Amino acid sequence: MTPTPIPSPNFISSLLPGLQTPDLNTTWQVVTAIVIFVLGLVASALFYRRQAEKKAMRIDWISVNSLVSVAEQSKSDIEVRYKGIPIREASVIGVQLTNIGNTDILEADFATHPIILSFVPQLKILSNSSGPLPYGLTLHTEFDNDPSRNFLLIYPFLFRKRESITISVVVENSIKVPTKPYEVSDRMINVPLIKGYDGKPNARYRSMFSTWSTIGFFVAAAGVVLVTWGPQNIKLLGLLMFIAGGAAYGLMFVMSAWTTTSWTHKQ
Repeated sequence: MTPTPIPSPNFISSLLPGLQTPDLNTTWQVVTAIVIFVLGLVASALFYRRQAEKKAMRIDWISVNSLVSVAEQSKSDIEVRYKGIPIREASVIGVQLTNIGNTDILEADFATHPIILSFVPQLKILSNSSGPLPYGLTLHTEFDNDPSRNFLLIYPFLFRKRESITISVVVENSIKVPTKPYEVSDRMINVPLIKGYDGKPNARYRSMFSTWSTIGFFVAAAGVVLVTWGPQNIKLLGLLMFIAGGAAYGLMFVMSAWTTTSWTHKQ
């Protein structure tokens, strides 16, 4: 009687004892099904996020330009006036509002209350202007530069999706314009107001990292399914998918959080 040959151990069976040599045809069928499943889930999630109504506004200061500055040794000899008001130094701060949602923000969303930009006392508001404005947009602003208040009011307005407006605020600054020149307060209804102060439009990168972390999550989830319920000959594939997907999810999640460190979200 001829003894039954014993198959020589291979790399896969050495990693996972008891694992059978994979059938390539079966393996690729399963892999194809898993890939289609993952892509379908990702596409569905992205389509839902794109189609779901989302209201959000971003406000940040994007520029600071010195309007006039008098050297310390010349302050006793030179008098500068702005609209008849004696000043020493003045700067123009550019404040940008952007509708970053996918639908219009209505006046009713403001809860009939204006957005308030309270500037630090050392930045006394002298005037403000806006423009150029999108077609059909009417913006009403008002400021109060009393030392105990010193704020700019932005009254409710109809803000179309993807529109952006810039408000130029002239201030008399007795100090260098700080990193955070104003505080923002509002009473928006179901409209997150993202308050940025560094002028860096990093929302695009945050969205990209968030998308890839979602893909990594689904890949890791598919790996768990393969390891738990898949055929014995593709458990290693499931393990590798879980490790790769989990690593991608963790890294992209951290990167997404990192890009929001300069932002304060309205709760």
